[in-house]
Amino acid sequence: MNAESTSLPPLKFLDELRAFGFTPEEEERLRKSLTFKTFKKGHTIDSRAGVLYKRYYIVKGTARVYYIENGKERNYAFSFDNQFIVLPYSVIIRDRDIFIQFLEDTKVCCVPSQEDRKNYPLLSSVKFWQFLNIVMIHHISEMENYVMMMRMDARDRYKWAIEKYPRILETVSVTQLASYLNVTKETLYRIRSGKY
Repeated sequence: MNAESTSLPPLKFLDELRAFGFTPEEEERLRKSLTFKTFKKGHTIDSRAGVLYKRYYIVKGTARVYYIENGKERNYAFSFDNQFIVLPYSVIIRDRDIFIQFLEDTKVCCVPSQEDRKNYPLLSSVKFWQFLNIVMIHHISEMENYVMMMRMDARDRYKWAIEKYPRILETVSVTQLASYLNVTKETLYRIRSGKY
């Protein structure tokens, strides 16, 4: 993992902030509170390393969020370019460890947490709370999409995932995708071969 303080790439979520009336000065103050890191393929962060207190936005790359239940990995979400990493708060409440694994070299924007407010005056402002609302709206939208997807039959779930995440087959293993779609690997192989 490499800290990068000089490179400030374009961030799509800033467009939404401008719609809330962020001035260029407020946007610049927010940018100064952000940090950028590059995680190597395979790097994993777990909840014991403070993952619960950060908000991560993928600038470029892929990550998966998973947890362990009954000895098995359960894939909760995938995140790609220009998406926030979505954490399973219902699992966090049950005091289980959550893991973020990067499936390719991934550049991430780390958004400060509530605990960082004393270091960044903007974080105490109404505007920053509007920003956090945007993050939560993204989270809720992802969860609503996931719930709707889980009501589909297995073939339509696979089609939904491919349409939503065009690069998913390039970076995600069949086992990980099957877990996310709540189907067996065998079912997923049959769907992909047109035999389902």
